[in-house]
Amino acid sequence: MIESCVKNIELIGQRFDPYYYNPKFEVIEHKLSKLKYSTIGKECIKIFSGITPKSGGDDYTNQFEGIPFIRSGDFIEDNQLDFNGLNYIKTDVHNKLMKGSQLKQFDVLIAIVGATIGKVGVYNYNLEANINQAICAVRFKDHINPFFVQLFLLTNLGQTIIDRLKRPVARANINLEEIASIPIPFLTIETQKAIVDFYNYAIKTKQAKEQEAKTLLDGIDDYLLKELGIELSENTGNEKYFEVNVSELVGERLDPFYHRIEFTNLFEKIRKKSSIKLRDYIMSINYGASVSNDYVEEGIPFLRIKDLLPNEIQNDDIVFLPYEMKDQLKTSFVSENDFLITRSGTIGIAAIVNNEFDSYAFGSFMIRFSTKHINREFLSYYINSTIGQIYFGRNKIGAIQGNITIPTIKDLPIPDISKEKQDEIAEHIQSIKAKAKQLQKEAEEILEKIKMEVERIIEGKSR
Repeated sequence: MIESCVKNIELIGQRFDPYYYNPKFEVIEHKLSKLKYSTIGKECIKIFSGITPKSGGDDYTNQFEGIPFIRSGDFIEDNQLDFNGLNYIKTDVHNKLMKGSQLKQFDVLIAIVGATIGKVGVYNYNLEANINQAICAVRFKDHINPFFVQLFLLTNLGQTIIDRLKRPVARANINLEEIASIPIPFLTIETQKAIVDFYNYAIKTKQAKEQEAKTLLDGIDDYLLKELGIELSENTGNEKYFEVNVSELVGERLDPFYHRIEFTNLFEKIRKKSSIKLRDYIMSINYGASVSNDYVEEGIPFLRIKDLLPNEIQNDDIVFLPYEMKDQLKTSFVSENDFLITRSGTIGIAAIVNNEFDSYAFGSFMIRFSTKHINREFLSYYINSTIGQIYFGRNKIGAIQGNITIPTIKDLPIPDISKEKQDEIAEHIQSIKAKAKQLQKEAEEILEKIKMEVERIIEGKSR
């Protein structure tokens, strides 16, 4: 157990929680003692955060009529925003209710609540936008380069300062006054720019590694289709009309979407090459548990739809259910080598359960199944391929929030290829993913080295 001894005089005007005085933060004072520094509060024009209008309420609108509403999960360190993935608020809300949190280009964004706390970016667009309460925005004076501030806050020293400020409660947070107290090196605007230029030049090596990894991963789908001898139709589904024989409707759905030409062409190609339905490989299958989200600190680990990625289960935000709910969960537990597949929301995303997640419970928006006589990795890649996604997109039911059922999963056509060919395809894809993962690791290592070098340069320039 770590204890902190703090003199009473040190608590005047300061925090009272032991975490703030943890000895691991002594490095902050040590490093700052060697620097000339000011604080964010002294060097800014404005510090502010926003609010969050009621989810699904009348304050929201579409992308073409509204103002971008940025949340802490929307911005990233490279300062790029996916405007297609943002929520949008009405102009009237932006100009009245949320007037005080309107962004301007070059505002520094700092995540101050929850899991993303400590993330730092710069709003780099000359477009109107607004933020929620989980983001603090800082507008600096002209002699402060916002990109330099971002770089400093992303260094080990900067992140340690932020880490010290956050309160270690169920939902970590930092207030605006504490953001204002954050020290920043006092350098000339020319020196700040030189450091930013150095970082931008060095980061190109990292980006090249990431692009190489992306190219490899993007090529997996083409490789799989080529090995299966399946060529996707160039038809885009933009026909004004198309004809379907009455015989093709027998026992099938009657809606036009299901019978789009590119769908029928693709699955006709698979049928002609000989295929086996997934049901012939399935040993057991069942839906997940529909339970209330009464999460606890310690209990039964529970997988949600957000934990599932193509060919992967992520473990960075696992929640727990009370042990007393075990009977209620019944058969909604996974075993190693089971499959999980999403059945609602982003449907048809599948992954194999590895030993890390053995005996975890899973929710009702997923379906579990176990298989026999098929290479599991091959099947996972196939389900997540363009073919699998087209199949599940075609067969989803429900107008508002589409979903798939167990019969739909069982009817997925699998090209009838030998087990040896399945093994060959799976091994080749695994080698591609391993190479891409290595490139991504190298990119992250480059980033950490750059941050360390930036911190070293700052220390040398600010003495």
